[in-house]
Amino acid sequence: ELYNSGHANISSVTTWVNQHVWTKLARDPEKPIFFKSSQTPLIFDPMSTIAFGYASCTGTSILFCNALRSVGVPARVAGAAAGYGKGE
Repeated sequence: ELYNSGHANISSVTTWVNQHVWTKLARDPEKPIFFKSSQTPLIFDPMSTIAFGYASCTGTSILFCNALRSVGVPARVAGAAAGYGKGE
C-alpha cells in the first residue's frame, strides 16, 4: 500500500515497518511481539524473539533493524555496553 502510493521515503517506510512488524511476525496476530526486560542474552536474535513473542531492548532492536533492512532501509543497532559509565 505504501509502496504503491508513490510517497515512500525512509521516514514513512520506517514508520510503516514499526506499525506492522510486531503483529506480522508474531506467532498469534492477536498477541504482538512485545518488550520484556532482562531477557538478554537468552532471547536476542530475531528467531528467538519471534518464537518467544518477546525480547528485551536488544532483541527488539535487532528484530526491528533486520525488518528495516529487509525492505531496503539502511539500519544498524547502536548502543552502549551494560556497564557504561560505571566506575570500577
